[in-house]
Amino acid sequence: MWGQITDEHPNFQLEIIPFQDDRTTILSTLSSLGRDFDLIIGSGGSKEWEQRMNFYPLGEYKICCAVSRQHPLAQKKTLEITDLYGENLMTIKRGDSAHIDRIRDLLEKEHPRIHLTDAPYFYDISVFNACEQQGSVLLTLEVWSEVHPSLVTIPVNWSYTAPFVLWYPKEPSPDILAFLEALRHYRNGRQRAE
Repeated sequence: MWGQITDEHPNFQLEIIPFQDDRTTILSTLSSLGRDFDLIIGSGGSKEWEQRMNFYPLGEYKICCAVSRQHPLAQKKTLEITDLYGENLMTIKRGDSAHIDRIRDLLEKEHPRIHLTDAPYFYDISVFNACEQQGSVLLTLEVWSEVHPSLVTIPVNWSYTAPFVLWYPKEPSPDILAFLEALRHYRNGRQRAE
């Protein structure tokens, strides 16, 4: 999308800004959105983030599971929910994401043989490390499949997804609004062409 938009709007420039995104600093980092940087691309659905920022939906990520390469499930191409029986399934705490809460509801009501373990609201590398070191199963997104080299991400035979969004400030600058309008124009044009 970036290439297409900047072909028509060469005044937009991309600069990738490094920032701290671990669970202890992410909220303070996000407070500088609109000041130190303009946009963040990532998963959506966090109530905490939605209170602090606006978002523009870009698509959906499949919700999958990740396991250590040594885990017995690591060789499977797709998981059934029953494959998780007897496993410790790490997932974010209840309350911040309606998408994850729906999965938790299903598992708690219909699949009590899966042991749910709370991870922090925001995954950072320590959560992926804990999954690998503890031999747990981690509820994750397909897009994070390359985050940790010792983990394998496996699709689950279900239709659960999480939004993929562009986060922007509650009070966006005129430049951000112009970029969002260019993005809308591009996406509307693509949808009409399909």
